[in-house]
Amino acid sequence: MISKKNLFLVSLFIKYLVLFSFIPNLEIERYTQFFDQCRSFSTCLNPYSGIINLDNQLLTFPYSSLMYFVLLPFFFVSKIVDISFVILAYLFFEVSLLSVLQKIFQIEKNKFMFIVIFNPLIIYSVAVLGQLDFIPLTYFAFSLYYLKNKNKRLSILFILLAISSKIIFVILLPAIYVYFLKIDENNLQMLRTSIFTLGLAVLLNLQLFFDKQYLETVFYGVSKGYSALNESSNLLNNNFLFIAIFLTFITFIFWKNVHRLDFISVSIFTGFMTIPLFMTNIDNIGWFLWSFLLVVVVYLSYHESIKLIIYLFLTLLVLIDSDNFIINNQFEDISTFLILLGCVFLIYYAYHVLINNRYFKIKSSPIILSLSGDSAVGKTTMTGLLNSFFGEKFVDNVELDSFHLHERSSSEWEYNTHLNPEMNDLNAYKNTILSLLRGENLMVKNYNHLTGKFDTESMKQIKNFLVIEGLHSMHFRDLSKRYDLNIYLDLEESIKTDTKLSRDLERGKLKEDIIKEIKKRKGDYLEYIEPQSKYADLYIKTLKRENEEVLFEVCFKNDYFNEFISLIKKIDEIKINNERHENGSVRFDIKLNNNSAKDLFSILSANIENLRSKNFIFIDSDIDDNGELISKLGIILYMLEKRISEKI
Repeated sequence: MISKKNLFLVSLFIKYLVLFSFIPNLEIERYTQFFDQCRSFSTCLNPYSGIINLDNQLLTFPYSSLMYFVLLPFFFVSKIVDISFVILAYLFFEVSLLSVLQKIFQIEKNKFMFIVIFNPLIIYSVAVLGQLDFIPLTYFAFSLYYLKNKNKRLSILFILLAISSKIIFVILLPAIYVYFLKIDENNLQMLRTSIFTLGLAVLLNLQLFFDKQYLETVFYGVSKGYSALNESSNLLNNNFLFIAIFLTFITFIFWKNVHRLDFISVSIFTGFMTIPLFMTNIDNIGWFLWSFLLVVVVYLSYHESIKLIIYLFLTLLVLIDSDNFIINNQFEDISTFLILLGCVFLIYYAYHVLINNRYFKIKSSPIILSLSGDSAVGKTTMTGLLNSFFGEKFVDNVELDSFHLHERSSSEWEYNTHLNPEMNDLNAYKNTILSLLRGENLMVKNYNHLTGKFDTESMKQIKNFLVIEGLHSMHFRDLSKRYDLNIYLDLEESIKTDTKLSRDLERGKLKEDIIKEIKKRKGDYLEYIEPQSKYADLYIKTLKRENEEVLFEVCFKNDYFNEFISLIKKIDEIKINNERHENGSVRFDIKLNNNSAKDLFSILSANIENLRSKNFIFIDSDIDDNGELISKLGIILYMLEKRISEKI
């Protein structure tokens, strides 16, 4: 009995045996005579100068010089081996597309190879029609890959390569450009993104500005596409107006939600932008290839029956377009209906993939984290790191120090400490949070730690993330239950004392006063602050700092421990000891060094990478050599991802 692998290889051999026997129509009728002009350096460099003398003139090769130079090596090879150069190029780009799709989805090739290699629409459009859309399609896939990795420049480069190959791919530019523009964290970055995009677009299409013959050739092809779109009566009488309105609407929705979208969601939106173009002009079936990434996402997201329907739909497109498929007017109406129905079907299932995406689900509500613990345990430092990780543009903070009842100079502090809830307006804190959750904007006073005064105010508004930091952030149990993650930070007593001494000396306090204050606050800490630790979703205490090693005590829900252990087993330098299970939680000690801390962070934050600011790097966060901070941040992000998963 033949194995699946052997069957696949035989099928692949038959496919290319058949393909290499084809010479596409457009290659015979148009492309070959255009490329045959390449007989000298000058004619090879600019064959557009002689296009007016060819049979089909401006329509002979209505593509850019970039497309021409990409195909030229395949043309030379085809002269030697006597095979269609379009088919040769298709083989090369098919392998490239498979490679980048595997990188994008990070799954085995056999999960999606069938829809790529044996896609009837791609094969037909290439082998029979000779359409070249597979080339910019591959560029676009690479653009999404680099978007996934938040590599702005390469992502924009590849979408511009797609557009420069076939200008109609400009319709997909907003998906890439807007994505990076929206996550730029200030106006200067936005300006740089715009300048880079415009400058690179001009550079890749420089010939348009000085070669009239080339300009006429490229835009003659564009005008033909525009005419086909505007004159078609498949869906509406004025298709161009419909497309313009629809694209504006989709781009607006995309803009409003882009900060929460991952590359899968971006792929879906690109399909939403392109499928209507095909629906208004189903006679040009090659246009459906512009939505290929959406098709792949839906194909991978559903069970076998949906996969079969998708494949049958692609086959139907080929059969209806084929000259050998003879149909009368009655059946033509039915086929048009079936095609439009298939498009609606794809949009429907893609929409459900989109709304079930974890990041899209939480778009309407902020992600809230609270950090509690004693003074000098690192709450403010960790808040700054979280701001940096998520991006300052998307995070707002509420510091409970803003709700102290008195400034430092008040005599009230002679008898009380900040740790006493009665010395803070905690009801105002609660009302502030509730107002923010209702979508209200309000002014909150700022406590200056250097002067001990409330010397400024700042506007607080709900953004994508809200980080609440302070001694009493978990004081109200009903409120803290609404937070996505409650964190309690602690330090071993001697470490805490040394840290507070160092910090307060920098603030201009005297050593004796600091020691006196530490002793004074001890009772209130034990009564009001330390009890909050039992309500925390995550407890992290630094037990020991020794050279470049650090020892933590960590406590979180038991359900997450086995996965946590399986992840960090990949790092030999990390040791887990003293494991204790109690009341649905697990408490354990973890020992690591600076190098293993970075590995730990990489592993623990992998599933929440989409929420990461593209500007976040350790060195910019001043923690490049601080394994303790890196590890704490990684553990926090791991727990946040788990709580978000529970939330949705």
